[in-house]
Amino acid sequence: VMAPGNILLLEHVNLNISRPDVAITFYLDGLGCVLDPRRGEVVDGKAYANRVLWFNAGLSQFHLPVTTRGSGGATTNVLNGVIGLAYDDLDELASRLENVEEKLKETSFAWNRTGATIDITGPFGNCFMAHASNDENNYKRDTRGYHPGETSFCLGVPYIEICSPLGSLPSIASFYKKFLAASVQEEEGLVRVSTGNVQELRFRESESAVRPLVEDYCKAVHGFHIAIYLDDHIGSMKRLAAENLLWGNPRFVRLDTALGLSQFRFKNIVNPEDTSSVVVELEHEVRGLQHASSPFSHSEPYKIPGREPVPQLITTVTSEFEKDFEKERETNMAKSEGFVPNPLE
Repeated sequence: VMAPGNILLLEHVNLNISRPDVAITFYLDGLGCVLDPRRGEVVDGKAYANRVLWFNAGLSQFHLPVTTRGSGGATTNVLNGVIGLAYDDLDELASRLENVEEKLKETSFAWNRTGATIDITGPFGNCFMAHASNDENNYKRDTRGYHPGETSFCLGVPYIEICSPLGSLPSIASFYKKFLAASVQEEEGLVRVSTGNVQELRFRESESAVRPLVEDYCKAVHGFHIAIYLDDHIGSMKRLAAENLLWGNPRFVRLDTALGLSQFRFKNIVNPEDTSSVVVELEHEVRGLQHASSPFSHSEPYKIPGREPVPQLITTVTSEFEKDFEKERETNMAKSEGFVPNPLE
């Protein structure tokens, strides 16, 4: 277990999807996540899924914008790496995965069990590794806070591992230490960044790593983002701003403008000795503890009165929220400027 650093939690990974029905089957029925009732359209006290899905996996989440319902960016995002998941009962998980095979047979979904792990390929092509929780790996449920909704069968996301270019790891380690004041451990071919009590962000050297591209990150298949909480996010924001490393994602310009200094974004992981040398592109949404969506604000499980989550699209009950989503997506895809806060003023 690494010593704690400034990063308190890797709270969510944001991955575009094209089919919400498939995502609901995979993440809820298969992996055992639960719906966060803060997203969706409310009809008669029930929150129906609409343009973005939030699935709770313990203290972490999967945020899934639906591109067939207006969201910008790549039609689907595929993370070049693997997302770790933790469970008390792999037999039950295997049963759940078997039960969704028929519904997901026309997708990329596949799974294979080997001892205390289950290797899973999601329906949109992302890779997951499910682990049995034990005292040795310490993959426990994180109870430092809670998202609203039921308790998920999935204990949490103990790690996200990113494939990184050969020779990039020393720069990655130095970057997280200098700019995010993170606790970092370097091993042969691997950098581990502590993101909380039972969680870490990993970078593993790989010949298959996606190198920084000239194309628009927001529209690239690998253009997903992760969200982290920092104990001192203002200090990190200032250090990154001083090197012109803050970045605004045009997809989230309205959200970021409204949130001001309570969060910021960056995507270029650089060599701190030469900040023009980008070694990895990975968008980070970085939040402070006072962020409006912080799970640390709640010390025990809770629900939101009048917002019972329903794993169905709003179209099952009303057409009121139907729009010309193709036109809306075109509008979102045309956005070119994001919001960048200025903590140095």
